[in-house]
Amino acid sequence: MLRYRIQGEGPPLVLIHGWGVTYAVWDQLAPMLSHHFQLILIDMMGLGHEAETPLERTYYDTAADALERLRESLGIERWSIFSYSLGTVVGATYARKYRERVERAVYLCPIRTRAFIAAAGPLARRIRRIDTRPLTWALTGWRLQALISACAFNLSESPFVIDWTDEVRRQPVETLKRLLLELPRNGRAPYPSCEDAGFPELFVWAQRDFLSRVPLRARPSDIYLPVNHAAPVSAPFSVAAVVLPFLIGHEITPRQRADQPFRMVTFRRWTAKRPRLRLPRLPSAGRRAGGDSATASRRAM
Repeated sequence: MLRYRIQGEGPPLVLIHGWGVTYAVWDQLAPMLSHHFQLILIDMMGLGHEAETPLERTYYDTAADALERLRESLGIERWSIFSYSLGTVVGATYARKYRERVERAVYLCPIRTRAFIAAAGPLARRIRRIDTRPLTWALTGWRLQALISACAFNLSESPFVIDWTDEVRRQPVETLKRLLLELPRNGRAPYPSCEDAGFPELFVWAQRDFLSRVPLRARPSDIYLPVNHAAPVSAPFSVAAVVLPFLIGHEITPRQRADQPFRMVTFRRWTAKRPRLRLPRLPSAGRRAGGDSATASRRAM
């Protein structure tokens, strides 16, 4: 059974957090949502006080099945899903397997890793087969804090960096490894589209996300926010402003969408806006010869 906490009253809404942190990551957003929904805040499997997941199955398939068992035990017919970061992989896996149980789905900062980050996955798995100590070393000490500060907060000064680091340090290192190494297609697996899902869904992308590659071409279900990957704590009001109306049942307005989240600056446009350095023009030989008379005539005028 998953570790969970229920808060508020109304239609059920399950919150799935990201890598290494517990459901304390929702402390900023939960008060805004609990007035409209019955929040079911769960911890990822193997984190907090949960036992290790069985090794014969992939982590995310096991987590999706555990989420379905939790729904059955609570007696909920259908519920909405609000997932964040690596939790979006669990949410997408659950939505594909049990789509008839999903009312609406929101994916905040979805995992769609950049090419150089995805390329590190096969290398890390190969190193793990040989020796597990290098990965354990990379996820402990000051290296862990640097990893969280770079990937989630873009190296900005935030008091949440220390809080997140202390919380991740208390989690089992083997579970943290599995969360990273068992990502489908190294974090490049496509998410189901609106037409294939069978229920309304919303993707909230962070434009300043270092970890995930934001799609340059927006779909009808995409919304872009000028925030970093730690959006639930760095910009909770901006997230609630776009997520809450969608979960209540309102459609996304064209003003909320962004057809082009980034402006592609071409070389010609860049050179046109670049300040030009003007050097003094040296006089030619002919001008030097008649320079004195021309200067005198100008002064006389």
